[in-house]
Amino acid sequence: MKIQDYLQIVRKGWWLLIIAAIIAGTGGYFWADSQPALYEASVLLSIGSYIESPNPNTSEIQTGEQLARTYLVLARTRDVLQSTIDTGDFSLSVGQLGNMIDTQIIPGTSLIRLTIEATDPALAADVANELARQVVLHSPSNLTQEQEQELETARTEILRLQGLLSDMTARLDEINAEMEAAATSDTLDLDRLEQLRASRDLLIDQINATSANIAEFSTASANLRARTNSVDIVEEAVPPTTAQKSDPVVTALIAALLGAGAAAAVLILREAVDDTIRTPEEALGTLGLPVMGKIARFGGRRDDYAARLIAAKDPSSRIAEEFRAIRTRLIYDMNQRESIAYVITSPGPEEGKSVVTANLAVALATANYRVLLVDADMRRPSLHEFFGLSNDHGLSNMLSVEPADVLTDQYTLTLNEDYVDCIKQTDIPNLRVVTSGPALDNPAEQVGSAMMHHWYKAFEYADNVDVILFDTPPALSAVDTAVLAATTDATVLLVLRSRRTRRGAALETMEMFRQLGREVCGVVLNNVKAADLATTAAYYYKYKGSYSASDGDHAMLHEPVTLLRADRSALVLAASNGNGAGHSTRKKTARLPRPAQSAIRTKDITRDSLVLFTSDEEPLSIRVEEKVTLGRRTSSTTDAPHIDLDDYGAFGAGVSRVHAAVYRKKGKFYIEDMNSSNGTWLNNQRLEPGRVYHLPSDSEILLGEFPLRVFYLTDEAATEDVPSASEEEDSE
Repeated sequence: MKIQDYLQIVRKGWWLLIIAAIIAGTGGYFWADSQPALYEASVLLSIGSYIESPNPNTSEIQTGEQLARTYLVLARTRDVLQSTIDTGDFSLSVGQLGNMIDTQIIPGTSLIRLTIEATDPALAADVANELARQVVLHSPSNLTQEQEQELETARTEILRLQGLLSDMTARLDEINAEMEAAATSDTLDLDRLEQLRASRDLLIDQINATSANIAEFSTASANLRARTNSVDIVEEAVPPTTAQKSDPVVTALIAALLGAGAAAAVLILREAVDDTIRTPEEALGTLGLPVMGKIARFGGRRDDYAARLIAAKDPSSRIAEEFRAIRTRLIYDMNQRESIAYVITSPGPEEGKSVVTANLAVALATANYRVLLVDADMRRPSLHEFFGLSNDHGLSNMLSVEPADVLTDQYTLTLNEDYVDCIKQTDIPNLRVVTSGPALDNPAEQVGSAMMHHWYKAFEYADNVDVILFDTPPALSAVDTAVLAATTDATVLLVLRSRRTRRGAALETMEMFRQLGREVCGVVLNNVKAADLATTAAYYYKYKGSYSASDGDHAMLHEPVTLLRADRSALVLAASNGNGAGHSTRKKTARLPRPAQSAIRTKDITRDSLVLFTSDEEPLSIRVEEKVTLGRRTSSTTDAPHIDLDDYGAFGAGVSRVHAAVYRKKGKFYIEDMNSSNGTWLNNQRLEPGRVYHLPSDSEILLGEFPLRVFYLTDEAATEDVPSASEEEDSE
């Protein structure tokens, strides 16, 4: 996945991130606020004896630093902790004491710091000191009992000898003072002076002997303590005076960030393990098929079939517009092939194939296409419920007779009285339905029979049928669909349900039709969540007040373009004459048929408006304030054109994102190529990019290979008395 994919996932789940951050932050705040104040007391230990040496070598220093890490582990062993508790008589468990300890090596030294956290400052200091003593006692280099006794004896003797030495030194000072006094006396007592001299010499000998003994005991003590692997307490802990307490606000912020991060990880993980198709981009990437359209989620779960016929119930809605967009692409596809029949199916059940089929049939019928809708799903038929029709007679009855026994004319699909109920006229003009009829025990054999093939040919050659739509069972749930596709020459249209259809099922369905030699023309992605739509709701212009059920213009516009209404007769003319040649040919001289003048000039077209005719069925009527751009809309808002031609096949025809611009100045129109990739032609003349050309009315424009015929109200045409469309029909 790319960074953009991760950002898209997070963008879709922003609400979950906010909720997780709020919950985690709130919990963190109250947790920190409820925690008691803690006091920290620390004791400092020294590892090795090199610190006492006036000239320690590098080896001793490095060894001490390395041993310090070992003693950090020793301080947390169960024996040391239990001994600390027992000796200090602390009301703690080994686990509690372990949680109170924090150990640290002073960087660049062999000193370690043991810190105890407790709610009582005195307890913190006592535990820290006792823990340090237990570390010393449990040190692997601790003296043996005999060595401890020797060291204690040496210490005692040193203290005793130091006392004697002090007394003898004081006595020597007294003798020296007395000898000095005797030497200066008027009456010199030689005997007393000699006696004092002898006492002094004896005392000096005793002092020297005592000093030598002290030095000997000190050397022995130093030798016992001179160990590389030694532990000594350098600084004992004292009860702290200030408490340590977490700031609830800081804790809440950290917890909120962690909560949002955890929610983002959950979203990404869910997307990674989800193998369903969710967006049009995923459908295109998985199957490599064109996405004919995307239908946003609408209605409720309990809505009946009639309520889901949105193309008829609410033709001005956004959902109905999406079905009209599918209709446009389907007409383009139909103009590229000889067959007029489509098998509409889905990989599995409850993916919305019947809803799509019924609404697409309505959209085609309202565009003056004569539609025959066949319910070939004899296992779970539903089309009769969409249109409020009886299912007493239908396809199952027709498969039991020969077409010659039913048709009164081989090119006009009109049934005799015995089978008049099999093909039913709906309330929608141009739309007839062949319901499934009574249930059959062997529907797969029936739809694959020679009789089905005969009926299909009869439908195809009937001069009052323009489009045939077969609603079939799910392709992977029943073999009926594969059999029907093999029996007829119909093209397959695959319906997928967003977040329900799995990639493997879609690929298996496509592979099944490929093996049968049946072409899948595209995919309709149904029930798409708003968050999964590549185009947001803002992409669509406002319908209310500027668009109605009778409007012909469904271009995607934004300011400063204002939508106008075009005459319905123009729609009929474009649908009947359009052959899609502009999309498939690479010949730059191809021209569109010229529509009737009555289709061009309507009461809603003013001097500042243009009418653009494509090879599809609907004209585009736009008002040019000063400038409009033509091209294809992308996800970027910085290079979006005013007029989006993507729904009319502009991408395949080589139209750039911002391909050309149309200007209006002093009542005249001009056109400029915006440095497009595939060029712009005006009446077979290629335009130089960046140069503005005059745009006459009744001109043909080629954007790459995409043809447009442009009309506008000239001064001459405005003064002409042109008859209306109804007057032309009356005169005929």
